[in-house]
Amino acid sequence: DLDSTKNEHSIDVFLKLMQPTDSTIHKQYFIDSVFVHTDYLPKQDSLYSDTIFINNCYYISTKKKRFNAHALTHFVIIAPNRHYSKRDYETTINHYLGLGIFKFATIKYEKVGLRDNKSRLNCHIYLTSNKKMHIAAEAEINNRSESTLVNSLLGTALNFSYANRTLFRGEEVFKLNVFTG
Repeated sequence: DLDSTKNEHSIDVFLKLMQPTDSTIHKQYFIDSVFVHTDYLPKQDSLYSDTIFINNCYYISTKKKRFNAHALTHFVIIAPNRHYSKRDYETTINHYLGLGIFKFATIKYEKVGLRDNKSRLNCHIYLTSNKKMHIAAEAEINNRSESTLVNSLLGTALNFSYANRTLFRGEEVFKLNVFTG
């Protein structure tokens, strides 16, 4: 409801909340377990072979062990026995994507049921990695007019770049750029 009769330049807003018709709308959920899946490929069955419990997370990976389990689970804000939080969800996604080593980071929740009279969810974090190495070369031709004596100057430039993600298995990105012109 809106009321603009009291002042000329203001409106009072009254909000009335209706009771939900569905019983799950205002239900609180708690996190039961957190699973971090590395090397996840959406259209392919992932062959996980190693599970480690570290930093309150189950770290599930393939045999190649490209990533450091301790470093990856450190970025999980979602924790067991805490309320489900949209902010924790978004912060965890942003942490993983901000590293620059993952192409996609997806979080899915599954209902587990009741434990300790609390509705529980399992959290599955699926990480799809970028390519480990990236090499690029760029060529440039430019035309500049630097002075009134010379109408235009023709120039060329070359740019080479190399990137290696997880060079030391610590979730770092090593970049090397060489530019000449």
